[in-house]
Amino acid sequence: MSDLLLTMSLIVLEEWQEIVGTLKTIDVGDKSVSVEFKEGASIEYPIDSNEGQILVDSLEDVTNGTRIGILKTDQIERPLRFRNIESRECEDEVKEKRG
Repeated sequence: MSDLLLTMSLIVLEEWQEIVGTLKTIDVGDKSVSVEFKEGASIEYPIDSNEGQILVDSLEDVTNGTRIGILKTDQIERPLRFRNIESRECEDEVKEKRG
């Protein structure tokens, strides 16, 4: 009898590559922030990096089970872009509504 083992796959995004999936968890630790998707993939960045701070800021109000997209860019000041696919809003539209 064999056991079914589900493993998380850590994805390293290349420039202009996007990961899309259903948010499972966001784990903000002392050294890193990781985002896990229900589909079995995850991404992780150092907490003190631009990418880590963007993940924390962009996902703080997003609930588990929400379908999201995270795009890696070639822009130093904005290396990641976030979009909430369920609401069809990108991060710029969300910031405009808040502020």
